[in-house]
Amino acid sequence: MADVELADSLYDDSLEVVGTQSPGATPYKIRVSNALQNAVADHEDRLDVLEAGGGTGDVVGPGSSTDNAVARFDSTSGKLIQNSVVTIADSTGNMAGVGTLNTRTITNWVDGPASATDNAIVRFDGTSGKLTQNSAVTVADTTGSISNTAGSGTMTSTRFIGPATALRSATTDIDVVASTAPTTGQVLTATDSTHATWQDPTGGGSGGDVLSNRWAVPSSPHANDVEFDSATLPSAWKLFRQSDNTDQTGSILSGVSMFGSAVATGTCRVQAGQASRPSWLLLQPHSAAVQQWIYAFPMTLGSSHVFRASMTTIMRLAGLIDNNESTILFGVYAQSSSKPSQTSKLEIGYEADSHVMNIEAMQGASSLGTLSDIASTALPMDEVFILISSGQVYMFVGNRGQSILVGEVPLATAGFTAGDTVWVGFRFMDSGSSRTFSTIFGVDYYRQTDNAAAFLG
Repeated sequence: MADVELADSLYDDSLEVVGTQSPGATPYKIRVSNALQNAVADHEDRLDVLEAGGGTGDVVGPGSSTDNAVARFDSTSGKLIQNSVVTIADSTGNMAGVGTLNTRTITNWVDGPASATDNAIVRFDGTSGKLTQNSAVTVADTTGSISNTAGSGTMTSTRFIGPATALRSATTDIDVVASTAPTTGQVLTATDSTHATWQDPTGGGSGGDVLSNRWAVPSSPHANDVEFDSATLPSAWKLFRQSDNTDQTGSILSGVSMFGSAVATGTCRVQAGQASRPSWLLLQPHSAAVQQWIYAFPMTLGSSHVFRASMTTIMRLAGLIDNNESTILFGVYAQSSSKPSQTSKLEIGYEADSHVMNIEAMQGASSLGTLSDIASTALPMDEVFILISSGQVYMFVGNRGQSILVGEVPLATAGFTAGDTVWVGFRFMDSGSSRTFSTIFGVDYYRQTDNAAAFLG
């Protein structure tokens, strides 16, 4: 059969193709029908697709499909695709027909608001459990502090649990230092700007019948401070009998101090850490004759100190207050032969005189001032102070909020110099020779500060 060579031109109007069998032969025409023309055009379109995508045309689709449905492979051959129930909208891209996504049921998802406040706590909106809303309460990123952006409101709870040992004031975290739970009646007391402990309202212990529980005990940052809350007396403190200035520490009577009990001449009972008064030191001298005692500890005197103590005289019966019957003084004593001096001393304390109780400040045997009949004064007094600052000595009495200056004297006049070894403690006596019962003196605590300016603020 002769080759057919197509001419370079098509006759659009006649839809004819002009060609010849061979060079020089008579030309002939082939009539192309509309159907064949369309088939050729479609074939050319397919060739264009193959050239562009490199596909082989071997994927077979289903007989019909859902409009906008997502196509899925059918089996694992990679040659069959199938219809699905998940559709993607033309204009919005929204998906429909999804049951679960990564094992999570789509219908259980929660919808959030259109916008929110940064760090705000999320709240449910309504009762469906599927809608959330913004709130005015925020939690800071780094500190965890909770605040109310609305500027008002309250927080109520039957129980609030914070960090294990921390409270927070307006500006400061307070560390609560406690190895055991508080007992009934104790109060949380600041020991410094960042620490607090549980303490008894009057300074440890029940107080018994010594003093009513009116105040909390001051903090105890100094090594010399003592609470007298142990039955074992502090080792640095010594007991001296003033009549012969002998150390009687090894001869302290044992047993519990009792009202109405007698103590033999020349003896003294010193008791601390009793069950009824666990943080009180009780001093009980004999009452048959005048006998003075000093219970004190040694230290080096500096240029600035505040010595303070809480003490009281416990009478057996109010009607038995006689002239100079009972005296307890808190003092600083010069050292003489490794013992407290009986003459060079600064003292302030309680003294019974003419059936009333007075407070007196003394330098040696000289009175620096007297506050008479303290039972009738409006100011409750449970502390005495000896303050040394700028070469001057001041002696106060009062409570932990108010005080009265009873006496003052230059330090040099009193015979003291910074660097001296001194004794600090209590002098007490019971001179009620007309009766056989001993008075008991109570000491709650001793506190020391070596910076008077800081103490005064």
